[in-house]
Amino acid sequence: MDGKHRWQAIPVRLSLAQFEEFVLPHLIRGRRGPPPQLSLHRIFNYVLQVLYMGCQ
Repeated sequence: MDGKHRWQAIPVRLSLAQFEEFVLPHLIRGRRGPPPQLSLHRIFNYVLQVLYMGCQ
């Protein structure tokens, strides 16, 4: 081992391109109700941030 630690950071934000490639194909969009006022990309980034920081 070279003595250097290589850490992988936990992703707390995804770019729009990453979101569309990896997350969006797996989401199911509802048919009823009003459309969301925030984009799905933004909501997903908020969820990642809460999971990383925790809720107090």
